[in-house]
Amino acid sequence: QAMPHALGDLDCSWNVMLANQTINGQTTPVVYKGCKSGYIFALNANTGQMLWYLRPPAVDYQNVVFLNPLNLTAMTKFNWFGYPSTKPIVQNPSDTGSLESDLAFDPATNMVFAATYNDPKQFNYSDVGPPKTPENVTAWEFTWGVQILTIEPAGPVNTTIYAIDAANGKVEWNYTILNEPYRGGLTVSGGVVYSSTLDGTLRMLDESTGRLLSSMQIGGSLLTQPSLGEDANGKMALVLTDMGSTRWGPPFPGFIQALAL
Repeated sequence: QAMPHALGDLDCSWNVMLANQTINGQTTPVVYKGCKSGYIFALNANTGQMLWYLRPPAVDYQNVVFLNPLNLTAMTKFNWFGYPSTKPIVQNPSDTGSLESDLAFDPATNMVFAATYNDPKQFNYSDVGPPKTPENVTAWEFTWGVQILTIEPAGPVNTTIYAIDAANGKVEWNYTILNEPYRGGLTVSGGVVYSSTLDGTLRMLDESTGRLLSSMQIGGSLLTQPSLGEDANGKMALVLTDMGSTRWGPPFPGFIQALAL
């Protein structure tokens, strides 16, 4: 369990990666996984043994409790962060977590890449009314006693992209993007890490150093990382999509755009 008896919406969504590592002289399949708590894990794919984990230094944890799985009282709690108080509370990771996007892996350099972020929110607890039937209840009402529309921004927002040694979890470099949370994922190819953010900016970072090589404004709210591929003539293209999300930006028709490398 990545977060035993989680009281908030800090699940482990998005991708799972499988890669080979040399451990004690033997080739071993390893599972890599990022969770909304911000944590990144490396597990032995044969046994489930945790090889390493990373708690990203840039994530500023506020009023999020990691419960002890060996404590019966902690494992039988059924309330919210800050209980029994019903006063507003600022949380980070908040409703969208601190890592909700795909990791990337480059077998040539044995590096894992992840985008974590801070997006603190104020939660205003409220009476959600009488119990509802299972088909009508939402996770927000059932687990937190909070109306999703009463969650408000409550602090500085920023993203940190990490390059991580896949063998031991050591951070090799990090790159900060101010005033933007992150969603979608990262793409790595040809020595370049491609990052697309919700303000419509595509950034290209040097895989070895994290140095910004180039950036360009694509537009929209880039919710999904770019894809790389060849067309029928063998020409490489970088493909970006936007769905015109009303949650992450002003509504507009979505688009698909292909860029030449």
